[in-house]
Parts: sequence; C-alpha cells; structure tokens
Amino acid sequence: MVRFKNRYLTFAVRWGEEGAARLSASKIAQLLRASLTLNFGAHGSGAEERALQVKYYDARTGLGMVRCTREGERRVWASMSFINEAGGKGVALTVLDSSGSIRCASSALLRLWRAAMRARISAAAADRGVWEEGVAAADAPLVDDERILTLVH
Repeated sequence: MVRFKNRYLTFAVRWGEEGAARLSASKIAQLLRASLTLNFGAHGSGAEERALQVKYYDARTGLGMVRCTREGERRVWASMSFINEAGGKGVALTVLDSSGSIRCASSALLRLWRAAMRARISAAAADRGVWEEGVAAADAPLVDDERILTLVH
C-alpha cells in the first residue's frame, strides 16, 4: 500500500493600497483552485484536487497554511504567487515556509503568528504608551496559541 505524501505551505496575505477585503479559508481555497486551473489547466487543477486544503487562516494577521501533494508543491506555490486580486482588492499571497509534516508547519506558523502579534502589540503600545488596562506593553500576554496547536492533534 502506498502512503500519500503531503506538503504544508505557510503563507501570508498582503493587501494593496485599497485596503483589505473579507477573506476566509474557503475563499482562499476557491481562489487557489481558480488560479491552478487558469495557470496549469485541468490537469494541474485535477492533480491537486485530492489533497488541496486550507488548514488554517487567521484574518487578523493574514497568516495561513495550505496542504498539497508533494509532487504538486511547486504548482501550488506558483499559483499562490499568481493570485493578485480578491474581492476586487489587490492582494499578494506570499509563501513563507514549506514543511513535510503538519507539526513542523504549525511550529513555523506559530512562530510567525507570535511575531505578528508582538508587532501589533508594539504598534499599539507606541500609540498609547501602555497596553489595555494599564499593563505595560512589554508585559502584555500574547493571544492564546491553542487554535494553532490544535492543528497537530
């Protein structure tokens, strides 16, 4: 029996000057399938249909994770790079990491997510001098990591 081997791509969504549109994991999957069909035809899209799945997407930070086949990793990566519009707004999907297991991918995603949250907290602290309820910005706790850690189990 042959085991299907998958790859996990960690990505970031960057919005253009027009601002952000509402995106969800299902909308990203729809955009990705359309990009695969447009750029690689029915064969490219069909080869990835079995394994292609958006495992995680956080709209606040713009970070997400996509599962694809090992053989089609480069096609999915290229298709993500070719997406330039979502909901009538300019957008760029940038692949930040590629992993062979969901555990390594969620670790990379968690590291990037923490960095993004620290940047948001620092920006808010710079504006106000302290974070909410009188807690100093350096002592402010990060948002609960459990959503990302549940991907492993």
